[in-house]
Amino acid sequence: MASTPITTPGPYATVFSPQAEQTTPKPRRRMKIVIVVVALCGAILISIGAVVYTFQTKVNNHSNEILSNIQHTPGLRFTVTAKRQGLTFNGKSSAQIYVIPKTQDQFEFDAFLAQEGPEVTEQYLIKDGRAYWSVWKEDNFVQGGCLSEEQIPPFELMESSLTSANVVDYVNGTSITASDCPNGKLLYLKFAGESYVFCNSNQNKLTHASSSDLDITVEYLTEPSFLPAMDIPGNLTCDVVVPASIPSPKATLMQTSNEIYSAWTTSRTATLRKSSCACKSTPKPCLFVHGVGQATNGPLLNTFKDSWGEIHDHAPCCSSIKFAQFETTKRGWANDELQQQFCSAALQVSGSNSKEFSNMILVTYSMGNLIASAAAATNKCTFGNDVTWVSIAGPMQGSKTANLLQEKCIAGGWGAGLKSILSTVGFCPVTDAYLSLKHQTTVDGTMKAKFQAAQAIRSKYVSHLMCGTSSNGLVSFSAAGLVAVGKMSNHDDPMYDGVVDLSSCTVGVDRSRMGTDADSSYHYEASINHLDASFRHGDGWWGSNRKPIKWFECAL
Repeated sequence: MASTPITTPGPYATVFSPQAEQTTPKPRRRMKIVIVVVALCGAILISIGAVVYTFQTKVNNHSNEILSNIQHTPGLRFTVTAKRQGLTFNGKSSAQIYVIPKTQDQFEFDAFLAQEGPEVTEQYLIKDGRAYWSVWKEDNFVQGGCLSEEQIPPFELMESSLTSANVVDYVNGTSITASDCPNGKLLYLKFAGESYVFCNSNQNKLTHASSSDLDITVEYLTEPSFLPAMDIPGNLTCDVVVPASIPSPKATLMQTSNEIYSAWTTSRTATLRKSSCACKSTPKPCLFVHGVGQATNGPLLNTFKDSWGEIHDHAPCCSSIKFAQFETTKRGWANDELQQQFCSAALQVSGSNSKEFSNMILVTYSMGNLIASAAAATNKCTFGNDVTWVSIAGPMQGSKTANLLQEKCIAGGWGAGLKSILSTVGFCPVTDAYLSLKHQTTVDGTMKAKFQAAQAIRSKYVSHLMCGTSSNGLVSFSAAGLVAVGKMSNHDDPMYDGVVDLSSCTVGVDRSRMGTDADSSYHYEASINHLDASFRHGDGWWGSNRKPIKWFECAL
């Protein structure tokens, strides 16, 4: 009997089976697959190319190249021009600042500024991390001193600000446009709380910049001979106040991807705020009330530059302006005659025929806050409707500086080194004006009750508040004296303006509404000292927390 042949397929049997022959691709089908693959690869390559192009043109800020170019130049010259009058510096609206890189390995540099005034030249020098100011007359050194870290821009943040800058397509609020930056890029960055837009050329050199307050041009100097002398004035010895540069952390892949997607799908626009603010409400008559230290009585004034600087030119909500002129060297804020003088002035400015003043803006500085509060607390006059009360640097709990004055006078006086601010901190022998400002924790029950009554009035009627937190404050001749007095006063609060601590200034006010932005803060916690708060020293050229005039313009 014949056996049945085994039909189990071998390893290659299916290749030659009829079914296998039917599934083998035809040449035309193979071509279609190849075309699809090629098209897909092309689309992927185009997409990759688009991503790379978007990154290079709209995301990559070339900060490494910018920083390298700065570090490898002999020096840079910045011409800074203020956009508004409140920023005039030594009587001028522009200045030239020289920046000299120290090494090519680290982002460190020296800097120099000289500003000629009508009588003297003021110079500011940063060398080896130390900061100096000096005054010169006809090339002769007059006086000088050291600057604190608070009084100089936070240079340690410049590297990180440039590294984190964003490329933008358009800018609102400035004259800089993309056409001003041919073949280059507009870079938007934050520095010291303020926004700037820089033009970066196609050689990765910054050419000009703008903020809400400043216009800046940048020149890369080719020779060290173009730089000024960097001599330390008057053989001064100062501490290092410039911290080491803080580089920005590198962006993650996810952050870069998000930036590419955003730049690919939308036009990115930066906005700079306006340099000045218009009045947001209906203008009203204004009365400004000064603090302690005024030697004589007098009629209401239209300007009072010695006490208030140029604030009369920066008050868009004032339909008219009057400055009080009360004798406050001998009379303290609890004095009945002084309180009545305030009432007479307030009623005159408001046009009231009764004890109630209304429809006005009241601006009170330092002890002027207590005078106004006490006058209302004792019912000599009262706050009516529509009074906008701007309270500035008020010692509403008193000040430990007044206690210090009493101690110094008993011991023999202040000494010659503090004569420049005696009208602020007091003379010897101590008069009632300064004694009335002794801190409420150190006075008898009757005086403490007067403080508390004044605080209740201020808390009820105050509209806007400004308090200083730095004895150094803006650069001024009085700063050094206020620093010394602030340290000797042993204030209860570690934050103070040299004379008044923050707790005394803000008592009875919701501190959660305090802010450090001059453009938008309802109540303003500013890095300024007690004298800066009266507007007499203008605004700082950098830092949104150093602009009392701008805050006053924008708050109302």
